[in-house]
Amino acid sequence: MGLQQQSRRLLLRTLLSVIVIVVVFVLLFGSRSELIFALHRLTHLSFAWAFVAIGSEIASITCYALLQRQLLTLTGHHIRFSSLFGLTLATDAIANSLPGEPLFSSAFRFTQYRRHGVDRSNAAWVMVAVLVALALGLSILLLIGVSFATILGRHGTPDLVLTLVAIMLLVVMVIVLTRVSLWLWTLNLVARGIKHAPRRVRLPSERVLQRANDMLAHLHIGPRDASLLGLLGLGEWGFDLGCLIFIFPALHLAIPWSSVVLAYSASQIVGILPITPGGLGTIEGSLSGVLVAFAVKAHAAITAVLVYRLISYWIIIAVGWTAFVIIWVFTRRDTKHQASSARSALIDRDPTTDHEGAQSSSSCSHRH
Repeated sequence: MGLQQQSRRLLLRTLLSVIVIVVVFVLLFGSRSELIFALHRLTHLSFAWAFVAIGSEIASITCYALLQRQLLTLTGHHIRFSSLFGLTLATDAIANSLPGEPLFSSAFRFTQYRRHGVDRSNAAWVMVAVLVALALGLSILLLIGVSFATILGRHGTPDLVLTLVAIMLLVVMVIVLTRVSLWLWTLNLVARGIKHAPRRVRLPSERVLQRANDMLAHLHIGPRDASLLGLLGLGEWGFDLGCLIFIFPALHLAIPWSSVVLAYSASQIVGILPITPGGLGTIEGSLSGVLVAFAVKAHAAITAVLVYRLISYWIIIAVGWTAFVIIWVFTRRDTKHQASSARSALIDRDPTTDHEGAQSSSSCSHRH
């Protein structure tokens, strides 16, 4: 019954995603004029600026990989940057392609952390801390967007609601990221909550919570580490925003400084909602809508947004699935190598010190 319910939910989410995507694109291209303008601008695309936009998107992915590396280093684990860069591409492709996210991409990232020797507690903490650092970076960017809209926009009154949301989110994320005692308090609260759970659920959960508690007890995030994590989170969003900004000169359009930062921040908040994979349709609609609301011509806003999404969404999907296949091949190779090493170790065990090893060796001797 549970599996049937999961399948129904996944089907409903898929249908909802398709409906949202179709509706948004019908609204974006409600008349032929927008489509004709977009096609005309694309024929005059400046490839120099387009490559700068692509470089900015690569820098965004780099910040995400460095953010994971820094958090893993705090837990005493070290993974090569190239591996984390490829992992970031692969998980982005999964998140942007499959409905039901972030379930599959999170499971894949967790599995890859474990493959590189990170224990369960540290892997889970790093995944949560990444989200906190990204939320911290987005809240800073939202504050910058509100400031830009206030200083450079036509209206001198800041959006009070957005300002308060950004400040509250910023304060909460700083507290969550730096106060390890808060994480320990949460773990203790969960531990008390599962005491009345069935034994088959309680015992494994208690072991996991105990390992997490031991790990956090030795973890310290000082102001320097917190600042670096916040900057990397801001860099991930900021360079992705840079990709959008550089698209405007690539299309020979003026950069709407008074609205582009705020529009981008608002659209990313909307895109976090798990309605469609990678915010497909919702980001395009909200980003174009906010730009138009700040007096950017609809033709220009829609064209710039679509080219930006071509780079940051569709190209990432293509490159990311390639990275996924490469990682999958290396994972299978490592698994086979470990299995082979285990068999060799079993065969080579000293029969004089281990009677069972002698029996195993004799039973396997016919393979050589």
